[in-house]
Amino acid sequence: MILSASGDKTIGLWNAKSGGMLKRIEDNSNPVTCAKFSRLSDVESGKELKILKGHLNTVYDVKYFPDDQTIVSCLCDKTIRLWNVKSGDEIQILEGDSPVLCIDISADGNTIASGSDKSIRIWR
Repeated sequence: MILSASGDKTIGLWNAKSGGMLKRIEDNSNPVTCAKFSRLSDVESGKELKILKGHLNTVYDVKYFPDDQTIVSCLCDKTIRLWNVKSGDEIQILEGDSPVLCIDISADGNTIASGSDKSIRIWR
C-alpha cells in the first residue's frame, strides 16, 4: 500500500501493484503536507486512534524513532517536538531560528537532522 498527502485536504490509500485508489480520507480541515503509516490511525476505517496536540500550525514532517516508542514532528512555528507514542504526551520541544521544513532520525535514534532556511541542523 502507498499513502499520499494532498493540498486538497485529503489522504489517499493506494494499491501499490495496481495503482488503484483503495480509500480517500477527507476528514481534514487543512491541507495535508505529509502522511505516514502509523499505529495512531486505523488505515482500514480512516479513523484516528489518537491525536497529538501541541503544534500551533501545520505540521510539515513526522518520523518515528527506531524504537517505535517516540515520534518527532516539525513545522513552521520553528519547533521540533518529541512525543510519547503510547501516552500521546509531549516529551520535549527543540526550538530553531526559522520554520522547520523536514526532519530525519539516525538509525540509532541518537541524532535528529532538520532542514530549514538553507541549512541542516543536527540535534543530539
